[in-house]
Amino acid sequence: MNQSVLPHLRPLRYPKLWQSIGYAMMLIVLISMIMPTPQLELQVNYADKWVHVLVFAALGAWAAQIYTPSPALWRAGIGLVAFGASTELIQALIPWRSGDILDFLADSVGVGLGLAIAPTMLGRSVQRFESLVTGSLGFKHLGVKHLGDDKPGDKKPDDERKDEGKPSENKLGDDKLGDDK
Repeated sequence: MNQSVLPHLRPLRYPKLWQSIGYAMMLIVLISMIMPTPQLELQVNYADKWVHVLVFAALGAWAAQIYTPSPALWRAGIGLVAFGASTELIQALIPWRSGDILDFLADSVGVGLGLAIAPTMLGRSVQRFESLVTGSLGFKHLGVKHLGDDKPGDKKPDDERKDEGKPSENKLGDDKLGDDK
C-alpha cells in the first residue's frame, strides 16, 4: 500500500485487513450491547463498568495499531467515543436494555487508555506481528516484499535520485581512457 496515499496509517502490509478486523470488533460490540443479557450477580464492584472500560480500551488499542500518532488517530478516538455514546442511546431505546451515562464515561476512559499505547512499542505490535508472520515463517514465496530483501547491489528509486548529478562511474575500471602511460 502506498503510504503517500494514506500517510496517516502505520506502514502495514495489510491495512485493509486490520481495518476490517476493527470494524468487525465494533459490530460485535454493538450486537452484544443490544442483545438481551441475563442479569448476573458478579462479586466485583462496578463489574459492568470495568467491562465497558476493557472493551473500549481494546477498540482504542486497535485504532492505535492502525493509525500513527496524528490527528487521524485522535479523529478515530473521537469516533470511538461517539460510537460508545451511540450504543448507550440505542440501549436507552430498547426495552430490555438501559442506557447509562456512567457506561458512556467508562467507554470514554477505555478509549483513552487504548489510544495511550499509540506512541509506545505496544502501538506497533501489529507491525511486528506482520513482520514475524510474513518474514520468519517462510512466506517469501508468496511474493511479499520485505524491507531487508534487497540484494546489496540492487538500486532503489531513492538511490537513483541520489546519484543524479554525480559523475558516472566507469564500470570497466578504465579511469584513464586514452592514457597510454
